[in-house]
Amino acid sequence: MGASAWDYYVPYQEDLGAALEELRQSVFLAGDYYWVRGGDWLPEEGRRPRPSSLDELWADEWTQHSGTHSILDVFHIQREDEEPEICAVQPVTAEEARRSAGTERLTRAHVPAIQGLAGERGHGRCAVLHDDGGTPQEIYFWGLVRRLNRSQLRWHAFLVGTKVGIDSSVTILPGEGRASRTRP
Repeated sequence: MGASAWDYYVPYQEDLGAALEELRQSVFLAGDYYWVRGGDWLPEEGRRPRPSSLDELWADEWTQHSGTHSILDVFHIQREDEEPEICAVQPVTAEEARRSAGTERLTRAHVPAIQGLAGERGHGRCAVLHDDGGTPQEIYFWGLVRRLNRSQLRWHAFLVGTKVGIDSSVTILPGEGRASRTRP
C-alpha cells in the first residue's frame, strides 16, 4: 500500500494536544491536504468542492479510505506509556531522544536523527525542539500515513465519530465520538 510522509513545525506550547488541534485546523483551512474527490484524475462531473468542515471531510467515505496524507490523518496525542495507535501521535521519550540524538534536549539540528522514530505507517510522532540555550521553541510533528485496512478504518471511524459503511457492526453515536463497541 502507498504511503506519504508529512512534517510540520509549530511554535512551542506546553499543551501538545492543543498544538496538534491548532495545526490540524490551520492545515484544513489552508487546504494543504490531499482531497481525494478533487483530483485531476476524476472526470469534471465527478469532482467535488473541498469540504467546509473537518466533520464533513471525515464523513466522506473516500476520505475515510484514502486519508488526506497530512496531519489531518492523526487525531490525538498519546501518553508515553501507551502502545502506538493508528491515527495517533506519540511524543518522543527522553530515552528515545538520548538513543537517537545523544541528548534529551532536541534542536532542529537533531531532526534527521529522530525522523526514523516514525517508522510505522499510520502513526505520527512529535518532539519539542529547543534553542541553543535549552529553552523550548517549537514542536516538530511528523509521520507516515497510508491507506487503512478494514479494521483500521473502523478504528478511524471510532476516533472521528463517523459511521463507516463497510461494517454495520460499528455504530457511532452522533455528536459523541464514541462507538457502541470497543476498539477492533
